[in-house]
Amino acid sequence: MGMPTGLRLPFFAAALALLAALAAGDIAVSPDGKVVRGRIARVVFADGRTVANPAAVHLDHDRVLLDLRSLVANYRFTHARGPAKKNARVAVYMGTGAFAPSAQAVVKRLDEAGHRPRLLFDGDVDAATLKGLRAIVFPGGWAPSMLVGLREDGQKALAAYVRGGGRYLGICAGGYLPCKNVRWEGRDHPYPVALVDGVADGPVPGLAPWPKSEVVALRPGKTGRNNKKLRAIYAGGAAFSVNGARVLARYEAGSAAAIEVNAGKGRLVLIGVHPEFDATDGDILTWAGGPKVNADWFRELFKNLLR
Repeated sequence: MGMPTGLRLPFFAAALALLAALAAGDIAVSPDGKVVRGRIARVVFADGRTVANPAAVHLDHDRVLLDLRSLVANYRFTHARGPAKKNARVAVYMGTGAFAPSAQAVVKRLDEAGHRPRLLFDGDVDAATLKGLRAIVFPGGWAPSMLVGLREDGQKALAAYVRGGGRYLGICAGGYLPCKNVRWEGRDHPYPVALVDGVADGPVPGLAPWPKSEVVALRPGKTGRNNKKLRAIYAGGAAFSVNGARVLARYEAGSAAAIEVNAGKGRLVLIGVHPEFDATDGDILTWAGGPKVNADWFRELFKNLLR
């Protein structure tokens, strides 16, 4: 079944169609949600905006359907959850590239802490929306897909927000996203948000090979000499090498698993593992083998970020 060069879809379906077109060039999502075959030259959003297929960001073909499922799951979760806290000053990115289990766990932890954050999708990350926020969280997922969801305008708005004094917490994919250089499986990829002058390098040697996951023990603190161990899920996250950053935790081999770094007037915390999960998340943890973890470290990191 061929797809026309101009296709009017609901917003989320259009975003998925664009993602698919970028990744494979021959997969699309029809208005009724079915995956069909065809080729898309441009997408017309419900509000009239038109986006051509720029093929600007490399996407792994295997990611397309996973991103689709996560995006739909995040929309359903948002609808079931209801509105954000009135005048909420915290936001979570739930759009293209945000892995549903991670994104939803982040929202649950922030809800539990009384923040009741705003949930942002493709097209929501702009200067007007970010204005007044104290912090934004980008969860785990797939960073190249996040770049597609943000588009150039969103990338620039996010960078301006942080440099102007905003706070950013990035988990796994969200940790890769703001770095100038992403080294994935030995190949370097310049990233356009470019808030952090350094390298996010993954997957980390000696840990679960991508796309597998495992629970790892981390050494907290800059020196890593503290005997207290942190436990979190590792799933393809980065080790960070960033000048001027404060190391919050290290992998057992010594590379930086979590850092805090300034950008202009703002501050970022980047984490290569998943501290957002709690044992109470139940089925949400099945992708990682149902490990017994807790989110105390995530709560501590976010609390400190707002200071």
